[in-house]
Amino acid sequence: MKLNFKLQKPDMVAEAAKTGGQNIFLEILMFLGVFFVAQMAMSFPITIVMMPLMFMSEDYMAAAASGDYDRIAEASMDLAMSTPMLITQLFATILMTVVAMLFCKLLQKRKMTTLGFKKPGMWKEYGVGMLIGFGMMAVIVFISAVTGALELQFNSEIASAGSIVLLLTIFVGFLFQGMSEEVLCRSYFLISLARK
Repeated sequence: MKLNFKLQKPDMVAEAAKTGGQNIFLEILMFLGVFFVAQMAMSFPITIVMMPLMFMSEDYMAAAASGDYDRIAEASMDLAMSTPMLITQLFATILMTVVAMLFCKLLQKRKMTTLGFKKPGMWKEYGVGMLIGFGMMAVIVFISAVTGALELQFNSEIASAGSIVLLLTIFVGFLFQGMSEEVLCRSYFLISLARK
């Protein structure tokens, strides 16, 4: 019996290879360009939300009026770490996904299946992946709590309806954020390199 150790390209790489590809240095430069455009696209909604927050913040306006750059930087950091900005930053990553998809579709002439968007079983696989990720994080939290590296406390404010909606909104935002990284780095960039 003879074993065959020849590796076969995954379907999405084989499909992407039909569109050709550039040398590795050009692919890296194109990725940096796509990443830059994606970051610029994401900055628009972030700026649209940040500007009113700055003008509504008494701390920021007082810091700006004082001209103290350290106070301005501290007030700006507080605003950047606020809940409205967190939600905006998470959902702005949708634009990163859109930029990568448009680049692959319009310029590289790739099918969306080469980005991992395949219809049969896609949602089931995504759901299983979420459950596995949740399980892995639960194990980490459990081990940390048992060893004393982490102390768990119940926050009664989380039980309110507004807090539950906020937590669900942040959870959905993190789903988009995680997917955008996968689409940009794994689905677009690595497949672009692998097709050549």
